[in-house]
Amino acid sequence: MNKIDIIIPIYNSKDTLEKTLISIERQNILDKIEIYLIDDYSTDNYESILNRYNNLNIHYHKLDKNVGPGLARQKGIDISNNKYIFFLDSDDEIFLPDSLEKLYNEIEKGFDVVVSNTKYEKINEIYNNSGDLHGKLYLRDFIIKNDIKFNNTRYHEDNAFHNLVIVHGANTSFIKNITYLYSHNINSLTEIDKEKEFNNLELLISNTKYIIDIGLKHNCNEFIIRECLYRKIRYLNKRYEDFNNLQKEQIQAWLKKYKLNIGEYLNRKDYANIQQEILNNYDLKN
Repeated sequence: MNKIDIIIPIYNSKDTLEKTLISIERQNILDKIEIYLIDDYSTDNYESILNRYNNLNIHYHKLDKNVGPGLARQKGIDISNNKYIFFLDSDDEIFLPDSLEKLYNEIEKGFDVVVSNTKYEKINEIYNNSGDLHGKLYLRDFIIKNDIKFNNTRYHEDNAFHNLVIVHGANTSFIKNITYLYSHNINSLTEIDKEKEFNNLELLISNTKYIIDIGLKHNCNEFIIRECLYRKIRYLNKRYEDFNNLQKEQIQAWLKKYKLNIGEYLNRKDYANIQQEILNNYDLKN
């Protein structure tokens, strides 16, 4: 019987982890699920929670230092071994009892990854997020065969991972179901103040270079790599206009630091032309 490994990085997550586990406990295909809790060197003690949910097939592993959610997830990949992988954050939930079943039934048709819809709990918004890990079921063999790994950044590391899945040519299916409930926790790493948000753009830029470099190293389709780069340019361009001149100069300096030659596109709105220039002319090896 093919099974799903749910990998959950936890860091001082005692107040939110229980609702996450409850959402797993109510899944229709609970017999096909194993849970890997990767404790990223928390000070919280999870023993009482683990005891309350001893009916679940939980593997608890504590890291000997804090490494961030990306490398914690990577540890989960390394120590788990079932056919499929689902990533879940410790303050989020699986949406409905049949959510994993929907993903499972679809990926069993022979796909490398299945993408579904996510609901933002706090703002009651539904979206298809093709960029990060939310609401996706992965075939382990595809990840291992292509040596796709999380890097050691603590911002957009999930986006970098999934974009590597894309550039490696994953056979992807999209389903309309909502499977993931995103808590939009104001204390989470993604809910940061404006200054940190700006500073983390350097990590976004370095992650983009990481995607390109790994894609080239693994001889991935260069057209797909360029499509990924174009999406990053659109994202950066929309953010770029919100910053002052000194911040814009810093962004340009980061682009030069990571040898990402896209600075000229960050003050343009002619996206159709930008797309054609990137897809046809951009030198990925510059």
